[in-house]
Amino acid sequence: MTAATQPLESSALARFGLKLSDWFEKWFPDAFALALGVVAVVFIASLAVGSSVLDTAQWFGTGFWGLVNFTMQMSMIVVTGYAVATAPPVYRVVRLLASVPKTGRGAAAYVGLFSMLASLVSWSFSLIFSALLAREVAHRVRGSDYRAIGAAAYLGVGSVWALGMSSSAALLMANPASLPASIMRVTGSIPLSETIGLWQSLAVAGLLIIVSMAVAFYSAPGAAHA
Repeated sequence: MTAATQPLESSALARFGLKLSDWFEKWFPDAFALALGVVAVVFIASLAVGSSVLDTAQWFGTGFWGLVNFTMQMSMIVVTGYAVATAPPVYRVVRLLASVPKTGRGAAAYVGLFSMLASLVSWSFSLIFSALLAREVAHRVRGSDYRAIGAAAYLGVGSVWALGMSSSAALLMANPASLPASIMRVTGSIPLSETIGLWQSLAVAGLLIIVSMAVAFYSAPGAAHA
């Protein structure tokens, strides 16, 4: 078989993705185990630099509750994103969009595209919208690979969301009330027109979308490996 007629499922990127997926499924711990491990590492490191057990425990408790406001803000963002994405009119759009792709590789690139486009509006909306779209596409497209489609659904929050309207850094810099006095004295507030509104930012977002779609397409296994 010549290189020109060699099936895409045998591409090096697809083979590497399959091996990496198998390794992570076998060896990578779940999120809770990782969180416990990180807590243990930080605790031991704190003791190693001379802190007492009591002080370390108290710092952990203070830091945990000190993040409650931020945690609640993030929770509300995710909840409102879920409410919008699962609303009947939006879900009808999801089902309509899911009827477009016809091949497994095209489905992965397609889900990645809409994940990134949605993240430019809101990363929390993209998180839920993309998951629903990925589920519908995986059910409809024969020969699609659920691992590739699932990974593509996270491209929005993994690539271009910080260049969109929910960019934390851009919104923070645009709001004088959110800036610490030390930063305000140096930079002042920076309007969105000078951050995410710049043509350079838009060009980078467009380039990231194109490259990410290409990676999603060529790294998706063919029907033989789905």
